[in-house]
Amino acid sequence: MVKRGTFDSFLNIVSLVLIFVVILFLAYITAKIAAKYQGNINSKSNMKIIESIRVGGNKYLSIVKIGDDYYAIGVGKDEITLIDKLDSNNVDTSFYDKNVNQGIEFKELFSNIRRQHDKKKVETYNDKTDLDKQK
Repeated sequence: MVKRGTFDSFLNIVSLVLIFVVILFLAYITAKIAAKYQGNINSKSNMKIIESIRVGGNKYLSIVKIGDDYYAIGVGKDEITLIDKLDSNNVDTSFYDKNVNQGIEFKELFSNIRRQHDKKKVETYNDKTDLDKQK
């Protein structure tokens, strides 16, 4: 015979798990709606961040497209500095055009990164086994 206290504990755990799943589902739906809304705003904007690279603690070097012109800017914690206007012929936007404008899915991007990581892992393993064979 199962004691009443044990059964109540089991129901409490099941209800907590169900509540957790519902919260995760709602967070997922909210993130999808926010991404669609953000995508609609960004697609109508005259300003786009083409590329950004971290160069220090809170400092980034970015290429920004404003209208038809490209600019290199430095972004710090409390300031943004214009470095130079770039010649549009020297700016490679192929990665930006391919991934952002066509609306690449996160799932696809993640699987591409995962494949690249696995490929590097295999190459590292092969290099290591080649070194072991040479010894």
